[in-house]
Amino acid sequence: MKNSSKLLALGLVLFLGACSLSAEDEGFLGKVKGKTAYSNATTQDDTSKIGVFSADGKEFDPAIGETVKFDGTTDANTAKYAVTVSGTELVYTITTADGKTGSVKAGSRELKAWLK
Repeated sequence: MKNSSKLLALGLVLFLGACSLSAEDEGFLGKVKGKTAYSNATTQDDTSKIGVFSADGKEFDPAIGETVKFDGTTDANTAKYAVTVSGTELVYTITTADGKTGSVKAGSRELKAWLK
């Protein structure tokens, strides 16, 4: 019985660890949470809006298209956001080193971005 309890506790710890975000994921999300991405450094209004990040950074709502969900980081400055529409997965690659500038890539189109 003692071994069963220990195995159950170990399984729970491993499961919870697998479900949590990595430090890299948390770092990236911290840079983008609650921000809006614009395609123009000086004119930051609806005419240059690329999209908006949710308060926790786990969703990106592009000005045109479906809301995409955080799918993980590829490095400390780059994350993938994805959504499946009509059986086709759409992936956005979003990059920022400082939470102020970066890029948003969807398919073959990449836009320089300013985050505010």
